[in-house]
Amino acid sequence: MTRSTLPVPNHDATSRPADRMPPHRLAAFTAIAVAAVYGLLATGVLDLGDAESGELGILGAAGVVHLLLAGLLWVWPRRLLLVSTVLVQLALGAMYVAIAPNRDPSYEVWGLTIRVLSVALAVLAIVALVDNARSRPPAAGPRTPA
Repeated sequence: MTRSTLPVPNHDATSRPADRMPPHRLAAFTAIAVAAVYGLLATGVLDLGDAESGELGILGAAGVVHLLLAGLLWVWPRRLLLVSTVLVQLALGAMYVAIAPNRDPSYEVWGLTIRVLSVALAVLAIVALVDNARSRPPAAGPRTPA
């Protein structure tokens, strides 16, 4: 009788279980969801109320930018991109709140949906930053002369 050997999982602090999706990939999927909502609003599939055509063009552009962001997050999850993602999502949220009093209604379900997804995207980018920092090998210390 032969016994099969199963690999022993490595559960140290720097390893990620093989069945867990990396946070930058989850962030990419979230960016796709944001792009989808922007796209559906821009094409008129979702109702935005009394939006003008210029506003719909801006929504379409925001959707395209988020699709590009998703692609970049999928293949290039570097610190610069992740930090930029967090900052842009925070700026978009601040602009939404700043413009809200000038709109009727001030807040609508699709705008709030995008904001919730933006917060999730920013949080996932932060988690990816931490995950990248934990999985990076430690920097070499100063060299001492031999």
